[in-house]
Amino acid sequence: MNVYYKGAPDVKADDLSGHVVIIGGIAWNDVMRRLIDLSRLPVRQEEEPGLTSGDIFSSQAGDGRQKYLPEWSATGALMEDVGLLVRMPNPMNSNRTITMCNGIHSRGALGAVRTLTDARLRESNEQYIARNFEKAQFGILMR
Repeated sequence: MNVYYKGAPDVKADDLSGHVVIIGGIAWNDVMRRLIDLSRLPVRQEEEPGLTSGDIFSSQAGDGRQKYLPEWSATGALMEDVGLLVRMPNPMNSNRTITMCNGIHSRGALGAVRTLTDARLRESNEQYIARNFEKAQFGILMR
C-alpha cells in the first residue's frame, strides 16, 4: 500500500477518500477540524476561554457539558495532557477508515500515537481494543 505524508495545508479532497491517518489538534489542523465536524463522535474539541495554548475536549453530560482539561503544576508546567485516539469509517468514503490522533497539546497527540506504536505497550493496548470494541471502531479519550 502506498503511504503519503502531507502537511494539513497541502491536503486535497482526493487525499481524504482513502485510508487516512491524521495527527494533530484542531488549532493547527483544519483537516482535523473538518473531519471531527463530519463525524458523529460524542467528544468534541473546542476553544476554552482562559486556555490560550490549545483546545479542550468536551462531551455531553446530562443537561450540560463535561470538560476534559489538562493539568498544570503550581509553577505552570504542563503535568497531564488529554489525548484522543479514534478509528472509524471515513466520512468521505465509508469503505475506508480514518485514524485520528489528537490532543490538547502535542503531548496528548503523542500519547494517542504511542498507544498503538510504542513497542512496550502496543500489544496489550491492541488486545484491550479487540476485547472492548466491535468492528475495530473505537474512540478513546485518555489522560
